[in-house]
Amino acid sequence: SIEYNSSEKKNGQGKLVLIKEGQTFFYHGIWEEGNLKEGKIYYENDDIYEGGIKDYVRDGEGKFTSKSEIYEGHWENDKKNGKGTLIFKNDGTKYEGEFKDNQFNGKGELVSDNGFSYEGEFLNNHMHGKGYLKGSNRHTYEGNFQNGQFHGKGKFKWNDESNEQFY
Repeated sequence: SIEYNSSEKKNGQGKLVLIKEGQTFFYHGIWEEGNLKEGKIYYENDDIYEGGIKDYVRDGEGKFTSKSEIYEGHWENDKKNGKGTLIFKNDGTKYEGEFKDNQFNGKGELVSDNGFSYEGEFLNNHMHGKGYLKGSNRHTYEGNFQNGQFHGKGKFKWNDESNEQFY
């Protein structure tokens, strides 16, 4: 275990309790030259993070588990940035793709347990750009989206049990 001494640089494995902005964080990890590089962060609300750490926040590759979600992927300055996979525990919806500042941004795929899926481009958590959407009712749309809505050119297909219709 590492004991804090401001004149010494922490090296090796150890534990640290840190209070920031009224919240208590428990760290267990590996220090190099006084900096925590990787390990686990335990939060007061029982959330857990395991992975890269920089300046006592999530940074690098890591896995975060809370009551509502599981995220595994890249972090930058305590935010989901880069490629990752996010699973929402309440309904099993899964997003796999690119993130920027904790939001779906770039290319990705969103799939829910009820049959809904979307593969394409995202902007600030919305379907935006080119994509392919399959509804839980088996209807599909392939084309352009803007702010989560059909926009511009695209092909819509109704899938009834007896026939298919296109627009």
